[in-house]
Amino acid sequence: MLRKKKIEELAPPEENDHLLESVLEKHHKIICRSKLVANNEELAKDIVSRSKLVRFPKGHVLLKQGDDADDVYFLLFGSVGVYINSNFIDSKEATETVGEMAAMKPGSARSADVIVSTPNVEARVISAHDFRDLMSKNAEFRERLSDMVDSMNRKNIRLLGDGKSSSRTTWTWASVVFGAVVGVLCGVWFGLGGSPVWVAILFAIGAGASGTLVAIRMNPDFIYRNMFWLSGTAMIAQAVQTLFSLSFSVNGTRQPLPFLWNFSSNPEQKWWGVAIIYLSLAGLALMSWLADRDLRRSSNRRE
Repeated sequence: MLRKKKIEELAPPEENDHLLESVLEKHHKIICRSKLVANNEELAKDIVSRSKLVRFPKGHVLLKQGDDADDVYFLLFGSVGVYINSNFIDSKEATETVGEMAAMKPGSARSADVIVSTPNVEARVISAHDFRDLMSKNAEFRERLSDMVDSMNRKNIRLLGDGKSSSRTTWTWASVVFGAVVGVLCGVWFGLGGSPVWVAILFAIGAGASGTLVAIRMNPDFIYRNMFWLSGTAMIAQAVQTLFSLSFSVNGTRQPLPFLWNFSSNPEQKWWGVAIIYLSLAGLALMSWLADRDLRRSSNRRE
């Protein structure tokens, strides 16, 4: 759907001199119904005189997020979809405008992808320079535009938040399924290995819970802060394991648990255990910095 149509498939813009008076009058009436124009006939005529007629087929990317183009489109026929970071935000149809946000601030990039969603779209395209000239000459037009952009920003923030929440919920359920599969496979493995049933069940529950936790924390929307929590949890678990291993084996005591290290059989392992703890602390410090950077970026995007 995001694939752009070939340039040669697009009809070139049509100047007003190439259009019949009846067609120009029709365009004038449609633009006059726009919320920005608000039945101001003089303003509608000015827009028509400064703009050109363009046509686009379904699937054409009218505006691309991040581009520095700043033309404004007054839709005459058809509708388009608005996407931010590939998330559907809204749809716009005839008498509405697209591209006005970038035109208001020279040099600003497009804030969204706008893609034709009907078999074709007709619009009047006006340059950002002429659009800003209309703003400077018409206070009511400027005020309506400001109100519309403000309302649009609040709506986009709300819809993006809803989409993020939905994405988070979907990832959570996927993580639960992943954890369940890991738990079942772990239980089957221990069962086939001759372990008692209670051991197989115990390890299946532990592996399933751990798999679910790890999968949840790998959510790409929160990758750095989640890796921070994973590294912190791993460091704490490593420290607990090392301390237990030291307490059970540093004096030659036999280890009662299989996952503990036997420092008494190899004293050098004691220093390896201490080194691993310090390396874990260094890794946690790195992940803390990355998590902080991630949180700052998220805060800037919300602002």
